[in-house]
Amino acid sequence: SACVRVGHRKIELYVSENSSTKQKEMVLNHWYRTELKAAARPLIAKWEKRLNLRLDRCFVQRVKTKWGSSNPKLRT
Repeated sequence: SACVRVGHRKIELYVSENSSTKQKEMVLNHWYRTELKAAARPLIAKWEKRLNLRLDRCFVQRVKTKWGSSNPKLRT
């Protein structure tokens, strides 16, 4: 079984020797998504209360563009 362990200065990925790069990527992406969702829950609860609103859903989505990249002329 594959797993991810977080150390002091590194993240270690444990998979079988014959795992492909794609399989390793899938394991790591799943771990990141799980960690992000867990970290987001208390923040969402905090801001829902402060803003007096209820979030219907929250999802993690992979994006293909760079974060923070924009073009003001094209409004992107």
